[in-house]
Amino acid sequence: MRMATLVVNRSALRANLAAVRAIIGDRTLVAVVKANAYGHGVDPVVRWLLEDGADRLAVAYLDEALELRELLPDGCARVMVLGGTPPEYAEACVGSGAILTVGRVDEIAPLADAAQRTGRAVRVHLKVDTGMSRLGVPLARVPEALSAIAGRTELRLEGAFSHLATADEADETYAREQLARWTDACGLLPAGVETHVLASAGILRFPDHLGSGVRPGLLVYGVDPLAGVAAPPLSQAMRLEARLEVVREAPEGAGVSYGASWRTPSPTRLGVVPVGYADGYPRSLSNMGWVVFRGQRAPIRGRVCMDRFIVDLTPWPDAAPGEPVTLLGDGASVNQVAEAAGTINHEILCRLGPRLARRYEG
Repeated sequence: MRMATLVVNRSALRANLAAVRAIIGDRTLVAVVKANAYGHGVDPVVRWLLEDGADRLAVAYLDEALELRELLPDGCARVMVLGGTPPEYAEACVGSGAILTVGRVDEIAPLADAAQRTGRAVRVHLKVDTGMSRLGVPLARVPEALSAIAGRTELRLEGAFSHLATADEADETYAREQLARWTDACGLLPAGVETHVLASAGILRFPDHLGSGVRPGLLVYGVDPLAGVAAPPLSQAMRLEARLEVVREAPEGAGVSYGASWRTPSPTRLGVVPVGYADGYPRSLSNMGWVVFRGQRAPIRGRVCMDRFIVDLTPWPDAAPGEPVTLLGDGASVNQVAEAAGTINHEILCRLGPRLARRYEG
């Protein structure tokens, strides 16, 4: 049995949805649940989100949508696939019943043909590239894409969207340039088409561009996307806990973990935590991170291993195997751990793997 558990709290998710709703009013709230709901686990999180205030869900790929179809009573009716619709997968995309994204002009005819063959109408959102240079129809080709969609009765243009490359950067110049292009794109759309361009950071930074809907990810899970800049009260929904597997005394000069990258400066009490980089806990936290033990930080000593790492428990001479430590949670926020690991908060969440047991509260 693993001595580590990832705990997800429904009350926190509900509170975060309410915080977003307070900003956006009655606009459409599309909760992003790609990457296994940002590591939280889609079951039961996706049902909770729809029951507690989200209007729709969004995933990156068709496979993720098909997984949700098995969990939701209305299948994929309220699930949007943010990635494009490759022609070779057009029939599978149509058959999913999900809301699909058109990100290239050459995707339109194959998708419509597949819909015609199956006798199904397909709801689509047009993705516009306003400066991310990743996916989406270039602004200059938006009229062509709209004309192609309008020419196929099998396709129903439900919405259009874009994505900001620098919404979480302090310098707003490039994001404002993208938003200006997005405004131009919106001027080309037929009446009644939904528009959404803002994810979590953009919701906080550019409330003048909320459109008819938003796509929060980090905010839903209680993680501040701007590290304290105008964020509403949030509740981190995830807590990663473990129990000390071994507690031992090491003499002065002992090497700790692989490579002996840290040596004990004096007799030291060490605790072994049964979580490692195979679980998605960053190896870059070697000699940099900490766990919370009895309300205080216990620093990581030596390298994070595949299955375990070691912490310094010298201030607690009575520390014993089986005692709890917190890796993510109170005193070790996602943003704090990401900073120590030299990465971003998204990665800390999304890399947490299936070996970690998940427990759902509420």
